[in-house]
This record gives sequence, structure tokens and C-alpha cells, in this order.
Amino acid sequence: MVIVDDFAGTGKTITDGLESFLEPISAQLQIAGTPVVVVLLFATSEAQERIAKLASRFSSLRIEVYLGVELGREARAFRHDHSGIWKDEDERDRAKALCIRLGTGLYKDALGFGSQSLLIAFSEGCPNNSLPILFASRAGAQPWHALLPRPAS
Repeated sequence: MVIVDDFAGTGKTITDGLESFLEPISAQLQIAGTPVVVVLLFATSEAQERIAKLASRFSSLRIEVYLGVELGREARAFRHDHSGIWKDEDERDRAKALCIRLGTGLYKDALGFGSQSLLIAFSEGCPNNSLPILFASRAGAQPWHALLPRPAS
């Protein structure tokens, strides 16, 4: 069985989906000796750790995970250990404060899902782990138009 996902940021979506999928059929998969192959095109180390933890819960199954590209610290707008893309830590902190101010009210977390502040987008949209100023819009007194809007589902 092959399961493919384009992106895993925190790993919550893929592991919640895998768990609800595998829970009722794990015994049948084990009896049949069916391997479960998970292919992730892009993923963070947090997502990989979460998937590994889930795989250990289903240790009776053969779960294999293949990753295309690991998104490291350089894929984050605001790294704790380094100024990253910013001139220095002061510029990073000012940019982060601006993103929090602009992102508040755009999405439930001003720095994106899991506060990951990822700098990634795809041709069909932008993951919610990216900065909300990239993917979210709002109308009203202080409107905001997303640069890379997420498709409505």
C-alpha cells in the first residue's frame, strides 16, 4: 500500500490520517504481509519524528517512509539559533514582530500552523505552515490580500 503526501510540516495531518486509516485494518495488513509505504515530497524533521513515533505504535506492520526533500532550518523565516535570511538578529526580530502584527487575525496562528513560519509554496497554493501573510486574506477595515492564496476547500 502506497500513501503519498506533498507536504508535512508538523506531521499532524499525515499522522492523524494514517492512524485513523491503519487502526481498523492493521490486523489484516499484518496477516497479508502488506507493507505500508509513505512517500512525502517535502517534510520537516518534526514531521518525520512524528511519523516515526506513529510507526513505532504500529510495530507489527512494515511501514517504510521515503522523503524527497527535508525542509531544514533554512526553510523558516525566523530561526532561533541564527539570523538566517536577515541582516542580523535585530532585523529578524523586527520582521517577526511585523509578521505577527500583520498575521494576527489572518489565521489562528500569526506565524502559521505550529508557528513554523515556513517559506514554502507550491504552484497550487501555500501550506498553512507558511506565514499567513503569504496565504491568508481578510476583508474589512484593514484588508489584506494574500500573495499566494490557499484554495478554498
